[in-house]
Amino acid sequence: YEAQLTELYELVAAELPAKLKQLEKTEGYDVTSFQQLSLAWQHQVLRALFAKEKLAVTKQKLAQVQNALVGERPQVELDLGAGREFCRSYQTFYFQKKSAVFEAKAIKTRLEVGKWHKLPHGQVGLFEKATFVFQEGDESLSVSKEQAPFYVRQRLSGDKMPYSQGTKKITRLLIDQKIPAKERAKLWYLVDDKDFAYWVFGIKKTDL
Repeated sequence: YEAQLTELYELVAAELPAKLKQLEKTEGYDVTSFQQLSLAWQHQVLRALFAKEKLAVTKQKLAQVQNALVGERPQVELDLGAGREFCRSYQTFYFQKKSAVFEAKAIKTRLEVGKWHKLPHGQVGLFEKATFVFQEGDESLSVSKEQAPFYVRQRLSGDKMPYSQGTKKITRLLIDQKIPAKERAKLWYLVDDKDFAYWVFGIKKTDL
């Protein structure tokens, strides 16, 4: 019996690297490939990944991660202890240092008419429509002087975008656009004095 167990262990150990290789992708591991594994191989792969990530292996944590990977929720974050967390983002999963809790800070930069304001991935400015000369690739949103002043900032909890038929929560908008959770904090918004978001740059702008 002991010899059979040893033989079985050796077979698993020999096959495991190939199973892990099938899951690997540019950033993390592939959810679909994991789901296609048998239940027994899912257990073995997760144990191997926990060991690789130097995470304590417990039945509870393994079950939580496995449920997250075979479940229908497209985005999941699980605290694994010791400052580490498991993340599923649609069809990718990975392990990382636990994200810092987002603190809502209303740090806004007011846009001045006729001036550009630099952002990490471009620039935004407020200009008179009659005199501004558009360049290829420019995106624009028409606003009235009555709506001013306008500001740029990053997200706040509960952000909403005004529409012609009411308002929509930015969180729902980002889920609909399938924006990964870790990318959401990097986005920049155009907002008014009441903190309504008229434009999530690169993602969506109001139809007003």
